[in-house]
Amino acid sequence: MREGEKAVQEVFGDLKDMVQINPYSRQEYSAGKVHEAIASYGDQGHLTPDQVLDACWFFDYGKSKGWQNKDWAKCLLKKSASGRGDSSYSDSQVSRFFNGKFEGNWENFMEAIHDFKEVAMERQKMTEDIFVETSVFRAINDNLTMMHSRHAPMLITGETQIGKTRSFLEYARRHPTTTKYLRCFAWSESSLKAALAEAVGVTGKHRADAVLPEIRRLLNENHLLIVDEMHEFALNSDKVARKNVELLRYVMDSAGCAVAFCGTSKLDEMLDRDPVNLGWFKQLKARCAKRVNLDDILRRDNNRDSDICLILKAYGFPHPDAETMKVLRTLSTRQLIFDLQSAIAFTTSEKGRGVKRDSRLILGIIADHQGKQEV
Repeated sequence: MREGEKAVQEVFGDLKDMVQINPYSRQEYSAGKVHEAIASYGDQGHLTPDQVLDACWFFDYGKSKGWQNKDWAKCLLKKSASGRGDSSYSDSQVSRFFNGKFEGNWENFMEAIHDFKEVAMERQKMTEDIFVETSVFRAINDNLTMMHSRHAPMLITGETQIGKTRSFLEYARRHPTTTKYLRCFAWSESSLKAALAEAVGVTGKHRADAVLPEIRRLLNENHLLIVDEMHEFALNSDKVARKNVELLRYVMDSAGCAVAFCGTSKLDEMLDRDPVNLGWFKQLKARCAKRVNLDDILRRDNNRDSDICLILKAYGFPHPDAETMKVLRTLSTRQLIFDLQSAIAFTTSEKGRGVKRDSRLILGIIADHQGKQEV
């Protein structure tokens, strides 16, 4: 042995004794072998069929995220006498479980897996964009489909936060090759032209006078152009707004495509108050073959109440009682969904663990958001 190595050994001892390596910290698993090991637990009577499914889900969930044993382990909380999860299982216990060599309390281990699965599924549900086919969407879908086939312009108006924009985007998602969506702002004519070019798929750099021909080239009678948030034009002068409307009319007429102009129902009120500066809107209304007021649809045949029940069901809440329904009617669709997502988040937190999803929870969350109490 060389003198340097001998000196290190004398001071630190054998190097292999210096580093304590955890053999369970990093293992590569074969999904097939792990599933076989878990299935064998079921064959031996350790796990029920549902527990076998939970265990396979737990492994696949972590595998898809590139987890190591320590990552799986820290998600499994042991239950203490108080019923709280004060500590987690070890890397070695996870390794033995996946390798078919588990020894321990089967019921507690599987309960920890099931608890984690419930929380993970709820968190995933919160991040997913749950789309509910409300009466607003059905009205928008039916009218867009009809006017699309007729290659005609239409005007759709409604109160804010009832789900108009979300419904337009969903329609565009379902008809990706024939529907183009444009959200308006208080643009100048040049800004509108640039945004329209992007919406219809114009690529590359073009001279200002070449943009419109490119837009025209990419649109035809098979397309539907949804122009949302038209009320933003009201923030411009009437002269600028008229130029923007003329630009959209030129595109519609030259391409022969259907166009749905959409905005808040307050446009009509604004037109009554200021007919001079909203002359562009009066002109636009006159050109539309059909006009749809979504507020009228919501008031018809208890559609609002039906929509509330559909949204509650989609987020895993029961049918509301009379008191809760009275409160929910005061909320916009957007606020209702936000409150339900907050309620789900609360039930997956440590503070809210075990709280039932019912009317009492919903009312508590709403009151908390309105600053009336703490959940």
